[in-house]
Amino acid sequence: MFAIIVTAALYVNQTAKEIRRQQPDACLEAFQVDMSSYRSIKKFEASLNQWIRDSKLEPSIQLLINNAGMLAKSHRVTEDGIDEVMQTNYIGPFILTSILLPLLKNSPVPSRVVNLTSFTHRCVSEIDVSKEALRGVKFGQPSVRGSYPLASTYEYTKFCLLVFSYELHRQLHISSGISVMAADPGVVETRIMRELPPCLSRFAFFILRTLNLLQQTNTGIGAILDAALAPPVTFLSKPSQASAISQPKKKKKNDASAFSTSSEV
Repeated sequence: MFAIIVTAALYVNQTAKEIRRQQPDACLEAFQVDMSSYRSIKKFEASLNQWIRDSKLEPSIQLLINNAGMLAKSHRVTEDGIDEVMQTNYIGPFILTSILLPLLKNSPVPSRVVNLTSFTHRCVSEIDVSKEALRGVKFGQPSVRGSYPLASTYEYTKFCLLVFSYELHRQLHISSGISVMAADPGVVETRIMRELPPCLSRFAFFILRTLNLLQQTNTGIGAILDAALAPPVTFLSKPSQASAISQPKKKKKNDASAFSTSSEV
């Protein structure tokens, strides 16, 4: 079995090197992709399919973990005309998952998709799944303070990813045997605040640590591994007992439309 790493160009070599250092006998293949670029995702698809053909491997994937995420301090529009945070955190994973569905369906064993969400989705008060919202157009408008609403943008992307997870699981788990999990690793000290002034990010993590809200790295990783590797029955029968599972704060009539609308964005 091969493990496939898909990450940004900046980290692809060092990530593969570190895995091989810890696991010398790992069967590993690394690809680079920019989740904020549709063109980059399609290029990855072509490279992956070519590698599968050249390697004469079974054209299937057993596990997909969508871990991409960012927090920006300003509104930036991608080459696809979408807010960069929106495209990186939600639209990109949506497209990648859709592209890889045939390989997931072709798996000889039950396959799984794990989407990394966040408890911050509960802060979303206005549920808008219009094309304008999903493109992040409204986030290009400054807040009342005249700045980019980075927190609400991030929260909305995580809400969309959570709704997408529920709807995709509903569509696939019976017909295709594919389970879709939404994993919340909690607040972990990562580089997600790298665009903010260092003093501000350090202060934020200090407050979170003081309030005992900051998770240990291994705890966050454990939530992801639980969602990725636990038997499906564990989640399907008792989802509330798994810390890795995120659930919407309240069921809305138009939740499923986030899935169908995104395919048109």
